[in-house]
Amino acid sequence: MESQSKSLHFLIIDDDSVFLFLAKKTLEKVTGDTLIATFKNPTDALLHIEQNPPADPNTHTYILLDIHMPIMNGFEFLDKLKNILTAENLKNVTIIIVTVSLDENDLNKLRDHYLVKGLLAKPIDIEGIKKFL
Repeated sequence: MESQSKSLHFLIIDDDSVFLFLAKKTLEKVTGDTLIATFKNPTDALLHIEQNPPADPNTHTYILLDIHMPIMNGFEFLDKLKNILTAENLKNVTIIIVTVSLDENDLNKLRDHYLVKGLLAKPIDIEGIKKFL
């Protein structure tokens, strides 16, 4: 299959350092030697994406995004991201929300957001990651 031949790149965006560490370790168990970048600040992640747009059709980028962050929340991040990426870039990106929030309004907005491909409850686990790969 074509998707199996693609290399993977992960961006984890969350303001919790412990979650970033554990999520990275979990991803390493699932994906092995894959590029995994972590960001406590969503603004830094946007700058990284702007400077390194996911344009290579042989690489698929997964963005694991927290919704509730102090500097910029996940919804604001998604709004800014759609101004950075082209439709062509978005073909190579899967955005997965990672959250502990059970707020029904948040969940409904996420389900309806065209950029979001899925939702994972924190803490993430190997089986949760595998269903998106």
